[in-house]
Amino acid sequence: MTTDEASRRNFLGQAAASAGAATLLAASTGDAIAYQGNMERALAQLQCALVRFAGPRPTRAVTG
Repeated sequence: MTTDEASRRNFLGQAAASAGAATLLAASTGDAIAYQGNMERALAQLQCALVRFAGPRPTRAVTG
């Protein structure tokens, strides 16, 4: 085997490994995007709840 053939095989092996890693990264990126969407939705709901909580309330009569 010549040096050119060996370097081509190494290159192809690295390319295949990189393609596999890219596939795994893409899958985990999709999960991260879904998680981020869920967090944004939860934070929006929390913001709405805090606004409603801080809204006007009926005045209580003070008894002493």
